[in-house]
Amino acid sequence: MTRPMLTKLTPAKLMIASAAILMLAACGKGEVTRTSIMVSDAWCRPSPNGATTGACYATIKTGQDDRLVSVTTPNAGAAAIHDMTTENGMMKMSEIEGGLALKKGEVVTLAPGGKHLMLTDLTAPLVAGDTAVLTLTFEKAQPVSVDAVVRNPNDPAGKTTVQSAQSAPADTPAAH
Repeated sequence: MTRPMLTKLTPAKLMIASAAILMLAACGKGEVTRTSIMVSDAWCRPSPNGATTGACYATIKTGQDDRLVSVTTPNAGAAAIHDMTTENGMMKMSEIEGGLALKKGEVVTLAPGGKHLMLTDLTAPLVAGDTAVLTLTFEKAQPVSVDAVVRNPNDPAGKTTVQSAQSAPADTPAAH
């Protein structure tokens, strides 16, 4: 005859199981949340011969308020988050100080003529058909790496698949 499973539980095992149930219940109340960042359609514009800078674009969606704080790539010595604005009829490009704010549920599209990822000190020209690995770092979510296809702006081919990452638990500091 087999014994019921409850008779095999020691007080220590019962305490561990109770703690696990309580932790799961707390997660259900949103006290420890994990949300995701989704990055899709990442691409870079080919760089002209001799150029030392390049631009890349992507679509970003987040499940919580967050901030894109930096971008890195082995294809360039440095990368930054930039915006194009018009002042007195003149286009002006500048770095977005403090990073790019991302609102929960909103889609942010980095596109030519607007917000974009600026690569400087290119290690080699960005050539159509190649890919550039971009690692996007966020204030709360874990970094996301994506393969960005190098293509001409009017070429819809080569769209990337969605890349995503889970954020750190809300009660833990995020790594920067």
